[in-house]
Amino acid sequence: MHTIHEITTITSTNFVNEFGEICNIEDDGRGKLRLMSVSGAEHNMVKEIGTINYNEGILTLNNFKPTNLLGNNIKIYAKPKSKDIFSKTNSILSIKEEDINISVEQIKE
Repeated sequence: MHTIHEITTITSTNFVNEFGEICNIEDDGRGKLRLMSVSGAEHNMVKEIGTINYNEGILTLNNFKPTNLLGNNIKIYAKPKSKDIFSKTNSILSIKEEDINISVEQIKE
């Protein structure tokens, strides 16, 4: 359990899980992704649901079963290690949509 003020690298918008709880996704700072039940200012871990490779930026979700959205989608946010991002040529950096890779693999039970 922790309060809403704890800083995490990975967070998501809220959604409803298979148990009917309002939840979000957070990392634990050691490479594990957790499903967290959100109740006011407190977040309680429901279960581990995946991993994150901080160096590669790869998130893997396992047994992730949201049952309802609280909005149009679930957004996942990542905080960079440093707020300073440098370019050798003083260029403005932007990420093109085609450079974002998201793959979803459905596993039948």
